[in-house]
This record gives sequence, C-alpha cells and structure tokens, in this order.
Amino acid sequence: MDLPSVYVFLDYRVFLRTWFDACKRARPGYTYATFAAEAGCSRSALANVMSGARTPRPRTLDAFARAMGLGPGEREQLGLLVELAASRDVRHRRALLERVLQNARAHRP
Repeated sequence: MDLPSVYVFLDYRVFLRTWFDACKRARPGYTYATFAAEAGCSRSALANVMSGARTPRPRTLDAFARAMGLGPGEREQLGLLVELAASRDVRHRRALLERVLQNARAHRP
C-alpha cells in the first residue's frame, strides 16, 4: 500500500485525512473505528483531531503514529506540524517552519 509521506505536508490535519483516505482506498472496510482501535483511542478523538475541533496531545500523536506505522522521525515531523498549527508567535512559527522544511529536504525521495 502506497501511503503519503508526512514530509510533504505543512498541515497535520491534511496529512491525517490524506493518509486515512489512502488507507480507505486500499482497504475499503477501513473506518475511523478501525483506526481508533489500532491506535487505542476513541473514534471521536480521531474525528475531532482531523476536523480541527481538538489539538492532539503528544500521547495521542504517539498512538496515531503507532497505528500509522510511522517511524520516530516521522512522528517528530507530525509533532512539529501540530506545534506549527498551534503556535501564534511569529518567531516560533518561523523556527518551526524551518525545522519542518529541513526535515522535508532531508527526506526527499
């Protein structure tokens, strides 16, 4: 199954939705409930994170990363994207964006 890479996204919600949609195409029975069971979280937690109603905590991101089969670097990138979305300080956002882009350059196919 060819899944999208977290390194080509700047918005974690878009990445999660794109990843989920790719899984659903590959496995037609794949649902929020399937993902939630694999992640050990509630179906509503996933839906709320993907819709932007909730910002995931580190523990939730760890569970998502496990269920998605993400490696440590990919998990770190996902966390940076969450932090980038939540940050309101321009300097902090700039520093985060540079780290995100640096990781993306390092993981080009």
